[in-house]
Amino acid sequence: MSVVELRIAIKNIPTLDILSQSDPQVFLFLQKSYGIWDKYPHCKTEIVKNNNNPKFATPLILDYHFEELQRIKLIVVDVDKFDNPQWQAQEFVGEFITDIGSILGRQRGIMQGNLTRRVGEKRGEIIIAAREVGNENSRKYKFHISGYNIPISSFITKKKTYYEIIRITGENEFSVYRSISSSSKNPEWAPMWLSENDLWNNVNDSDKIGFKYFRSERKNPKLLCNKIWSIDDFIKNAGSLQRIILEKHGEIRLSYKKETTFLDYIEGGLEIQLSIAVDFTASNFDRGIDLHGLKSKNSVYERAMHLVGTILEKYDSDGHIPVYGFGGEFYGNSTVSHNFLLKSDGSSHATGISRTIDIYKHCLQNVNLSGPTNFSPIIQTISNNLKELVSMQKNVYAILLIITDGIISDLHNTIETIMKATIYPLSIVIVGVGNANFSNMKLLADELLSRKWDVNLRPRDIVHFVRMNDFIRDKINVDLPKAVLKEIPDQIMEYMKIHNIKPKSLKKSDLYNELFSSSPPPYTSENNSQ
Repeated sequence: MSVVELRIAIKNIPTLDILSQSDPQVFLFLQKSYGIWDKYPHCKTEIVKNNNNPKFATPLILDYHFEELQRIKLIVVDVDKFDNPQWQAQEFVGEFITDIGSILGRQRGIMQGNLTRRVGEKRGEIIIAAREVGNENSRKYKFHISGYNIPISSFITKKKTYYEIIRITGENEFSVYRSISSSSKNPEWAPMWLSENDLWNNVNDSDKIGFKYFRSERKNPKLLCNKIWSIDDFIKNAGSLQRIILEKHGEIRLSYKKETTFLDYIEGGLEIQLSIAVDFTASNFDRGIDLHGLKSKNSVYERAMHLVGTILEKYDSDGHIPVYGFGGEFYGNSTVSHNFLLKSDGSSHATGISRTIDIYKHCLQNVNLSGPTNFSPIIQTISNNLKELVSMQKNVYAILLIITDGIISDLHNTIETIMKATIYPLSIVIVGVGNANFSNMKLLADELLSRKWDVNLRPRDIVHFVRMNDFIRDKINVDLPKAVLKEIPDQIMEYMKIHNIKPKSLKKSDLYNELFSSSPPPYTSENNSQ
């Protein structure tokens, strides 16, 4: 789980007080289920007095789940009753509804929108900046510590040295980590990891982090150096080599860097490109089965596309989601295709999942259901597209969503194609619809694990299967996309690690930097709600 913070600014809200400008405050609400919002705010900003264009200092903290559509509502009020913390007691200015994925997916880290009181009535502008902050589980620092020309020798014996990382709270010191002792003149300790919780334990800004270096003596160890950072300085120095010169001679060389996370890649502009492949084999409309809704107008394919695509479209700046068909004869062609790019009015370009679904529905009037159920051609098509993008050094990761009602006909070829596709930035999610026997989907996973891989291929688990009928009807809107997408962040991180791809550093807007001009307080699970 990651934790994100939102920083808020508002502009040009109306003056609602008679003798002064407004005293605005922002409340954040979470959506429990579609159309139903939590009764109480999840968190809130401070009150900024007499300012119609405030930039709020208090961050809004909430958990982030990639696999969920996390809708939020931001309500802005003009505070008149300062002794009453309830937002309903204040004068309503306006509201703005969005979702966390849409904010994080913005290239320059900023989302802007209009505050409204009712449809069409603009009540000022809201600006939202988002970034990841650490909690005790998600953020760690990797330390590299070595020494050079350390004074350890005496006339009689060679002495040992060691270091400690300490946390300083007021006048108290707590040892966080102690290294093994080394008798080398040029010691080099193995890299080690410490979490933010180890280093500052969710304390206040006055706490500090220390590095102490000792030489063992007969009675008490001798302190050779004592380096102290404020939390802000520690964070700012991450990634740089720090040299600590000892009193007589020698030096300590110390560096540490923050662990890379999935959201670092999203913040660096990683485009998550969704492609959809739809099964048009004859078994979709047979003996009372109508999975495409050809007669009933109730397509389970459409529902699966909508639930998954609504989440993933937030992370692709151009929003283009191509949809392919396999196992059918398309637009009067008598040849069965297994990687046919669907079109509507001569165009295959679909911006957003709604337009993608429109193209799919248009195709239903122009296809003959046939067979067999072959996966390898569409996987090969996506792999070929990625090969070109990788050669151009594009910052992309692709997800192929295959929706099918039956057993894979070309299992051997599919396995071979998937194995070759693991070198590309690709995850494949298979959603099974209907009541067919999907046992060979498990066979697909088992075969991939047991196959002997080419020496030039690095085994990587890129396939995940879920069966739509396994989900309870009234919970499927949340549970299906969760199950489909839960492994994607780890698969992306695995690919980046294998290929040694670092997150890109995009220049943020001046407003983004201004909103985050001060370092955030250490993460605490307590929010500032109510």
